[in-house]
Amino acid sequence: MFRSLFFRLPVVGVLVLLAGPVAAETYYNSQMMSMEQKEIMSPLPGNNKRVLEGCGPISAAMLLGYWQTEKGKANLLANGFNGHSHPDKAIRKLYRKLKTKKAPGANNLQSYTLAKNYYKGLQDWVKGRGLEVKRVRRVNTWAAKKSALKSQLQQGHPVVLLKWKEHKDGCLGEGTRGFNLYKNIEQSHYFVAVGYRNNKVAIMPGGFEVGKTLASDFSVHLARNQTEEWEPYAFTTCTFDEIKKTSPTLFWLEPKN
Repeated sequence: MFRSLFFRLPVVGVLVLLAGPVAAETYYNSQMMSMEQKEIMSPLPGNNKRVLEGCGPISAAMLLGYWQTEKGKANLLANGFNGHSHPDKAIRKLYRKLKTKKAPGANNLQSYTLAKNYYKGLQDWVKGRGLEVKRVRRVNTWAAKKSALKSQLQQGHPVVLLKWKEHKDGCLGEGTRGFNLYKNIEQSHYFVAVGYRNNKVAIMPGGFEVGKTLASDFSVHLARNQTEEWEPYAFTTCTFDEIKKTSPTLFWLEPKN
């Protein structure tokens, strides 16, 4: 599709493609592992309830795992993690570190993580590792969020987005394949952005587990147009406008100055 000119940015794993008189650019951070939420016994002391691992710990594990396998931060997520197997023990530790909790309801297995606990917990996790956690809050302007999202993806930093608001035309909402969430904040969701092409953002929703080798380029995210059962839950795309309608909070890791 893209011809004429091809070059690699200094940032490892980020590609830019240009074609024709109008630049059509692609920034993509490859080789992140998609992880799904497994059903487990609650990792919290004194809580013998069955729960799902939670999108907070899952998205954090995906992000930390990427920095371990692709950015050279040895054992940042777990000793020996190579991006091809579910890091069970590390996710349980993240569940506690991020203060994730079981959602109300005896038969509700969902787990939730508050944004402030996600931020503080991730800060504590990377302390002393030459990294810092950055965020753009949901109350910031969309212009600030979009600018930060594009800038970080261009620099080779995947971004975790916390969906705050349900919208029929929003990212991972009623009008998209993949997750079919309920309404508003009680069904908020953490997911990971790994790149963008023009107005489409490459998303990893955390809904199905596949090896990182499949996260090879932007094309694997065009899941809405494909038929394999797992693809809408592992890789998909959202437009910037769809993301805007979810009033997201953004989190990412970057090298500490």
